[in-house]
Amino acid sequence: MSKESRTRFLVIDASSEDHQRERALKENIERVLKTAERLGAEARHIRLCEFEFNHNQSAKRGSKTTPEKLAPLLDCLMWTEVVVIASPVQWGGVNLWLKLFIDQVLSPLEEGGLEHGFEAYGKVAGLLLLCDDDGASALSARLLHMLTHMGFAIPPWGSHYTNVVIPADATEDGWQSEPELIVPGLLKLAKLMRGFPSLEEVVRTSRGILAQ
Repeated sequence: MSKESRTRFLVIDASSEDHQRERALKENIERVLKTAERLGAEARHIRLCEFEFNHNQSAKRGSKTTPEKLAPLLDCLMWTEVVVIASPVQWGGVNLWLKLFIDQVLSPLEEGGLEHGFEAYGKVAGLLLLCDDDGASALSARLLHMLTHMGFAIPPWGSHYTNVVIPADATEDGWQSEPELIVPGLLKLAKLMRGFPSLEEVVRTSRGILAQ
């Protein structure tokens, strides 16, 4: 397979601390990355805790501004065709690192609306969540809604979560112990999206039909 045809695949890792949740999530990430590489993707893995987020100020709505120190992270996001967001679940929600990423990197890409925004349009997104009590299913639904609003495409089985307090063999025939199941669909959809209409074409065509 030529380098040019390889699907660009990025795992954004929001874990930081080293305890049961993070160690289990790390194992799931490794399985996803290995599967992506064996299926021919060019896979990368970045950890949000290694970037200098602004902890004192949220991104200003309408500014489309990402902090300069996060430019390398933004470059990785714009490089990839597939984004897998991996995060532990804390009290039914995302942790600090993922909140900062959404606020300071993802949100500015959406600003500007249909005319000048939605810069993530056409990219494929997946989720890899891990909880040690409950809440991953509900959080997955909320995050998927946010990602589709931002223009990301989501395939069937695009979201996976593991509850580490439930034995793997007690969850849907072990589904929670097989995070790599999300990978083939993500890669397939990414290739299909290469021929998908641009955002400009979708807007122009739809508005033209309604104007007739």
